[in-house]
Parts: sequence; structure tokens; C-alpha cells
Amino acid sequence: MGELDDVMTLLAISIVADGRVVSEEVEVFTKAATQLRLSELVTTPPSEESAGAWFTKYHADIRAVVFGPRPEYEARLKVLLDRVADHVRPDALLHTLHMISISDGEMHPSETRLISFIKHHWRME
Repeated sequence: MGELDDVMTLLAISIVADGRVVSEEVEVFTKAATQLRLSELVTTPPSEESAGAWFTKYHADIRAVVFGPRPEYEARLKVLLDRVADHVRPDALLHTLHMISISDGEMHPSETRLISFIKHHWRME
């Protein structure tokens, strides 16, 4: 996985975290993916169509990890966060996660836990 996949995975986790895949969340995800500005390794962000296809391809795998054993999920999330730490602005990523989370009209406790976990891991609290 490259840095683009890593960031898209983090964004996708916020979609599946509440156990539902809501079209409004996918729409915010695809729009956000087109605006990703990472390091020089990724010069062109994906189109909305490519981001949507990426989510369709990987969402079942991401969901399996999110709803699998908690220690394994948290360990994988920490590795992912460490890999993207040098490629994203943490505040921008957290803002995007928040926007995805509230796009369905509610902030589910699992989405709040995800954002809190990331803030804690990156020592932003």
C-alpha cells in the first residue's frame, strides 16, 4: 500500500465505523479524496470515480478489520497512522474524518472514538 491508499483507508474507516455505509458519507469521502495533497510521491489525486471504485473494492476488507478483534484493529490503526504522519496535515485529516462522520446527520460514538484515538496517538489532545 502506498501513502494514498493509507490515507484513503483512514478516511474509509470513518465510513464503516458505525456499521453502516451511508451514501452521504461515501460522497464526502470521494470528494475529499480528489483534494488530497500528500507528499511529492503522489502528484495527482484520484478522480471521484476512482475514489468510489477504490472504496467499493476495499470497504469489505476494511470493515472486517474494524469489526474484528479490537487489539488487532488498534495495532493496525497505529501502524497506519505512523505511516501517514509525514504525509498529511493532521488537522486537515481530522477535519475530513469529522466531515465524513457527520455527513449522515449524526456523529456515532464509534466515529468519535476513532477521532479521539487518532488525536491521542498523534498527541493532539
